[in-house]
Amino acid sequence: VCAAPGGKSLHMAQLLHGTGHVQARDLTDYKVQMIQENIARTGVTNMVASRKDATVLDEASVEKADIVIADLPCSGLGVLAKKTDLKYKMTEETQKSLVALQRTMLETVQSYVKPGGTLIYSTCTITKQENEENAQRLNEEPQRIAKYINDNNIDVLPKASGLYYIETEGGKGDSVQIGDIVYVHYSIYDINNSLIESSKEYQPIPFVYGENQMIAGIEEAVGYMKVGGKSRIIVPSELGFGDIKIDENLPANSTLVIDLELVDLQR
Repeated sequence: VCAAPGGKSLHMAQLLHGTGHVQARDLTDYKVQMIQENIARTGVTNMVASRKDATVLDEASVEKADIVIADLPCSGLGVLAKKTDLKYKMTEETQKSLVALQRTMLETVQSYVKPGGTLIYSTCTITKQENEENAQRLNEEPQRIAKYINDNNIDVLPKASGLYYIETEGGKGDSVQIGDIVYVHYSIYDINNSLIESSKEYQPIPFVYGENQMIAGIEEAVGYMKVGGKSRIIVPSELGFGDIKIDENLPANSTLVIDLELVDLQR
């Protein structure tokens, strides 16, 4: 992914000596054309280029690849000698936004790797946030979630987004539609089942469904529910608060476990 102009992909295709299949993806038609021109120039026959957004899950690619190379956009601070203008353009806020983009992409493309396959993550920068911390986070959270799933004998598969949705009580009312005002109760726990916050002592919390007024994990889960229904959801950090530290009990990159009740809706 993020393959233009295609050098790494072409090298992989050549190493396969005409066997296998390499798919080089990038975001725009211009970048895909660059890759296609290099495919034609080198004459490789086991490689194609296609336009795909690395932040959007391609369900047809899930667990299909032996190797995924994620050569992602970065701050480029490791190549300042060649790109001297970066020292004037790169800001702390831009670098933080790149870290968030990298994490979204990694969370998405890691699902394309077959069990036992390899994910290669590369950048041309030197910051720990974009390198070691991204790699560490990618390794740690799936292990935490897998342990929780195993310890609690949960047998549901994750949704395409990575959300685990467990219905604990079926609702008998209406399903939710975009634009509905929904009223929910929630209890938020950390991955160790320590209670962080609950709305149960107050009135149900209202929000407009489909307008991203809640964290993405709750928004998605409510879409599976009917009024009166209850569920437990396991929310990867990208669908929760991401790299935002809420307080000492809820640090950045926290996996959440949330009990949800869809109390009512207004249409």
